Amino acid sequence: SAAAPPPPPDQADTSSLLDAPAGGTTRLTPQALMSEIDFAPRMDKGQVSGFVVKPKGGGNAFRLAGLQDGDIIVAVNNRKIANASDLEQVALQAGTTGGNVSLSVERGSQVIPIAITIARQ
Repeated sequence: SAAAPPPPPDQADTSSLLDAPAGGTTRLTPQALMSEIDFAPRMDKGQVSGFVVKPKGGGNAFRLAGLQDGDIIVAVNNRKIANASDLEQVALQAGTTGGNVSLSVERGSQVIPIAITIARQ
């Protein structure tokens, strides 16, 4: 018999993008965040006022981060997002040091806090 075909991209195994120490909390790798979360800038009067997020690929990291389709990230570590490089800088720093990243996310009419634990590279 022939080998089973690989799963479609939206169902691919992304376990290698996660770090789950025995008895600990699942930590997301920067690769998981960048490969499974799509970021689109939200503009307000010509300025970036946040990033609208939606899942991509398997979406496992998206769900584990506690995000929902259409959420808007407006601040990272209590710092308002002004441009795409703000988001990239946080991802790079988090990948180097690991630890927690605090997001302020607009969901509907509320702004909610979301904490993500990043695995050290």
